[in-house]
Amino acid sequence: MNGLPGVVKTDEKIGRYLEANRDIKQGEIIITEEALMVGPSGDPHPFKICLGCCRVVIGEPVYCGTCKWPMCSEACEKIALHAKFECRVFKNAGVKPTNDPQDYHNINILRCLMLKEANMKKYETLMKLESGGGDKKKKVVAPKEVAEFILKKCNQKSYDNELLGKMSGIVAINSFATTDRLSLSIAPRMAALLFYNASMMSHDCVPNTSWIRVENPDNTFSIKVWATVPIKSGQLITTQYLDVTRSQIERRAHLQETYNFACSCKRCSDPTELGTFYGAVKCTKCPKGKGYMLSEDPMKASDANWKCNACGNSAPYRECAVPIETNIVEEIRAAADEVELERILDKHADITLHPNHWLMMDCRQEIVKRLFNSIATIKEVPRRVERAQKMLEYCRALHKVTEAFYPGNNRIKARSNLYVQYAEALTKGEGEEVDKELDRIEEVIRKGEEMNLFES
Repeated sequence: MNGLPGVVKTDEKIGRYLEANRDIKQGEIIITEEALMVGPSGDPHPFKICLGCCRVVIGEPVYCGTCKWPMCSEACEKIALHAKFECRVFKNAGVKPTNDPQDYHNINILRCLMLKEANMKKYETLMKLESGGGDKKKKVVAPKEVAEFILKKCNQKSYDNELLGKMSGIVAINSFATTDRLSLSIAPRMAALLFYNASMMSHDCVPNTSWIRVENPDNTFSIKVWATVPIKSGQLITTQYLDVTRSQIERRAHLQETYNFACSCKRCSDPTELGTFYGAVKCTKCPKGKGYMLSEDPMKASDANWKCNACGNSAPYRECAVPIETNIVEEIRAAADEVELERILDKHADITLHPNHWLMMDCRQEIVKRLFNSIATIKEVPRRVERAQKMLEYCRALHKVTEAFYPGNNRIKARSNLYVQYAEALTKGEGEEVDKELDRIEEVIRKGEEMNLFES
C-alpha cells in the first residue's frame, strides 16, 4: 500500500478496510492501478459480449477464427485477454458460444485460474484478496454452475473444487463492474475488473469516493479512485459494493449474503434514509402530503414494526409495505411504455408511497430511459417540448435524491446532472444552438468525461 494515503486494517464485522492516515482533499486521487484481471461483466441481461474488448456486440458479429465465439472484429480475437486465456480452452473442449450471463461470469473465474500460467506475480497478488466465507475452517466449495462449466464443459480437471470455490469468492466480492448499458454509447463496454488496492475499500451506502475505468492503449484497464468529499485522517475510505439505489432491506440482505456483513452505515441506520424517505409508505390514516410509515428499527429489516411519523399509526413491515411494493413491482414490469409508467406514478406517488420511494424513483428512471430513446422521433415540436418538460421534471427528481446518496464530486452525480442538462436543452425546441448543446452532452457521456464538470 506504499504511496496510498491510507492503511489497511481488519474488523470482525466488515473484514479488511482502508483507513485514511492523513487528511485527504476533495477531488484528490487516492488510488491508480492496473487491473489484475478483466472479463465480461455477466450483466443480468443476455447480451452478446466480445471476449476481446468486453463491448456488447452490435449487429452481426465476427466469429473468432479459433474458438468461434462472437467478437467485435478480427482485431479483438487477437487481444491477449482472450487469445491467451479461454480461446484455446474453448477450441480444445468444443465449448459453444452462449450469451448466458452466468457463463460470462464463469469465464472470469477461468481467466483468473489461468493467470497462474500467464503472470505468476499477478496471480499471487490476486490470491491475497478476500474470498468471503466467514468460517475460515470450513472447506470452500465451488458453486455447482461454476464447477460444471470449468471442470466438465471446459474439461479443466486440473483445478480442484476448493480452488474453484476460493476463486469464485474472489471474483464475486472483489469485482468492479463497469456497465455502460444505460449510457448513450453505441456499443457499451460491460466488463468486470479486479484490483488489489481498490478492493481494500469498505462499503458505505453513501460512499466518500468515486472511480472511473481507464482504458489503456495496450488493451489493458486501470482504475482511478478519488475523494468525492474531504476525508479526515482516521476515517474509512469507502466505495459502494452494490447498487445503492436499491431499498435499505434489499441492500442489507445482499451485503449479508454476498459479503457476510449487514450494513449499519449512517444511511441504513436512519429510517428516513438521510431525509429522502426513500423507503417510506404512505399512512392510510393521514391525508395526502402528510404521514409516512417508517421503520422503528432499521436494523431489524423486514422483522421491524413501522410507525407513522405524523399520527403514530403502526403495523409490521410485512403488512403495511410488502403487499403494496409487490403489486407496484408487477405494475412497473408490465408497463408497455412511458405513458403507462406515468399512470403508475400518478396512481401511487404520495397516495400509497412517498414520492421519493425507491419504486417511484425506479419508475421515473425507466420513463427517462424510454424518453431518451423516443423523444427525438417526435416530429411535432410542441409535442416534443411537452415530453421534454416531463422528462426534465423526472430528471430533476432523480437528481435531487442522487445528490443525497452521491455527495460531492461523484461520477454518478455528474452523469445525473448531464441528463438534467440534456432535458433542459430539449425543452428549448429546435434550432442550431439546441442541436449543438445536445451533441455536446451526448459526446461527454459517450466519452465518459462527466467528471470534467467538476474541473475549473
